[in-house]
Amino acid sequence: MAAATVLVFGLCQPGFSADKKKNVEIRVKGSDTMVQLATGWAEAYRKVKPNVFISPNGGGSGTGFAALQDNTCDICDAIA
Repeated sequence: MAAATVLVFGLCQPGFSADKKKNVEIRVKGSDTMVQLATGWAEAYRKVKPNVFISPNGGGSGTGFAALQDNTCDICDAIA
């Protein structure tokens, strides 16, 4: 049985940019199942963009969607 992975991006806010001089934090919340995968992605991305800090957190897909709506995260990890 295959699970489809859905990433909902909230990075469309005006002014979001990861320029090389400024440190940027990307907040990720959502699926507990995906938190280890998101952490791996964050570590790999940090090697390419050392000024970008990605902080993945679990809590469940519903928590991630709520955080995205409340603007307390930038990316929601969810599995459908």
